[in-house]
Amino acid sequence: MNRILFGLLSSSLILGLCACSGPPTTTSPPPGNATLSLTLHATPPLPSAHLSILTFRATVTGVSLTPTSGSAVSVNLVSGTAASYVAEFTRLQSDSALLSAAVSVPAGTYNTVVVAFSDVFLVHCTQAASTATGCSTGVATGSAATATASTGAFPLTVTTGEKVGLALNLNISSSITASGQTISAVNLGAPNVLTADVLHAPSSTTDLSSGQLAHIDDLYGVVSNVSASTQSFTLQTAYRGTVSITANSSTTYDPVCSTQTFSCVTSGALAAVDAILNADGTLAVRNYSPVPFTAASKDTIEGVVTAPPSSVNQVFDIAVTDASFASSNSKLSGSIHPGDLVIVGVVTPQPFFIVSEGLIIPANSFSGSTDVSTIQPGQTVAISVSGFIPTDGSNAFASATANGVALRFSRVTGTVVGPTSPQFSATSFPPYFGFTTNPLVQITSTGPGTTTDFDGTSSFTAVVGDTVSISALYFGSPTSPSPPAWSFSAATIRKH
Repeated sequence: MNRILFGLLSSSLILGLCACSGPPTTTSPPPGNATLSLTLHATPPLPSAHLSILTFRATVTGVSLTPTSGSAVSVNLVSGTAASYVAEFTRLQSDSALLSAAVSVPAGTYNTVVVAFSDVFLVHCTQAASTATGCSTGVATGSAATATASTGAFPLTVTTGEKVGLALNLNISSSITASGQTISAVNLGAPNVLTADVLHAPSSTTDLSSGQLAHIDDLYGVVSNVSASTQSFTLQTAYRGTVSITANSSTTYDPVCSTQTFSCVTSGALAAVDAILNADGTLAVRNYSPVPFTAASKDTIEGVVTAPPSSVNQVFDIAVTDASFASSNSKLSGSIHPGDLVIVGVVTPQPFFIVSEGLIIPANSFSGSTDVSTIQPGQTVAISVSGFIPTDGSNAFASATANGVALRFSRVTGTVVGPTSPQFSATSFPPYFGFTTNPLVQITSTGPGTTTDFDGTSSFTAVVGDTVSISALYFGSPTSPSPPAWSFSAATIRKH
C-alpha cells in the first residue's frame, strides 16, 4: 500500500514538473515615450463668399490622442492654460499659434486627435458688400463641442525618443452657417472642421530651416525671468499661457532697440515676439519688438476697428482680438475676452506709434498723430488702458479710456492678382474695407528687423490666382484722401 501511495505521489510530482518545464515566458517592457508639439491654425472661407469675420474665439478645454488600443492620452496645453486656452481663429488664418510644446506621450500608433471647445463666439459684419468702409456688427455663438481629425497625419505612429510635431487646422467654412454676409450659427463639432498634418521642415513650401517645425507668430504679452547669460525669458500672454523663449545669433530686434542686442529685452516690458518652434519643442526668438507705451500699467487691449472714428469726441469702436494684463491690480483680467466689443475714448495720449518690427513702412498719417481721425476701419490697434468699464449685459459694448494707441497687424484674406517684386496686388478682400481698387501688399526681404514669412509657398510670385491670408500693417485704401504708397506691409503670407 505504501508503494502504491509512493507511486501515485511520484507520478503527480513528475506531471507537475512537466507542466512547468515548457518554454520560459517573458513580459515585454512597457513602451517608452515620444515628445509631441502641437500648433494651431485656420483655413478661411473663400474670398468669393464676401464674408467679413472680425473675430472668432473658442476656448480649448482639452486635447487627446486616441490609440489603436487602450485609453485616450491627454495632451497638456501650454503652461498655465489647463482649461483656459483661448484660440482666436481670424489671426490663425495667417499665423500659427503654439498649443502644446514638448509633451511626453507613450510611443505607439494613434488613430485620431480630439479637441474639446467651449465658449464659442464670432463677431462679423452684417452690411452688404459696398464701397463704404466699416460696418455694423453681428454675433453668432456655438455650443460646447468636440472636433475630431482622423485623416492627414493619421494613423500616426510615434517611436520611443521620437520628436514629432502636428499642425491642427480648423476649417472656418465647415464650422459656420452663413446666408449672404450673415452668419447665424457656429458648430465646431460639425464634420470636416478639424484636420491634422505632420509638421516637416525644411520644405519647398516654407522658409524654415532644418530642425525647425513652424513659425509661432506674434506672441504678445509681458516679459519676465530675463536671463542675460542664457539669453532667455518668459512671456506671459493673456489667453495662451506662459511660454519660455531663447534668443540666438539669428534673432533680430525692432529698430526701436538702439543696441540691436539681447539687452533690449527687459523684465516687465510689454513685447510682441515672433518665434520658431524647433523639433525638440523649444522656442527660439526670431524677432523681438518692445511695445513702448509710456503708462506703467501693462493693461492693453488689441482689436480691429469696426467703424469710422468720431474725431469730435475722440472715440472709436473695436472688436477685441487680444490683450495683455498688468501683473498686479489689473483693470482687465477676467473682464475682457476676444470678441468683446469696446468703445474707446482717447484722452491726452502719447503720440500714436507703429509696432513695425522692421517692416518697410510707407509715409502715413498715423505715426505721430494724437487724433483718432487718422485711425481707419480695418486697422488693428493696441490701446494702453487708463480706465475700463465692462459690459453689464444690457449694453453690447464695454468702454475704455486710452492714453496710447499703437498700430498692430490686421489679418485678412484675398486673391493674388499681380505680383511685381517687392509688391503684389490682391482682390476680394473683406467688404468692410470698401476697396474699389486692388490694394498693394509690400514684402520686406531685408532690413534691421524682421522679414516677411512664407507658409505654403516660398515666394509670393508663385501664388497668382491663389487665396492667401496675410498678417500685415494696414495703412488705408488706395483711394483714401491721403492714399499710402501701399496699403499693407506684410509680416506673414500663407497660401491656402
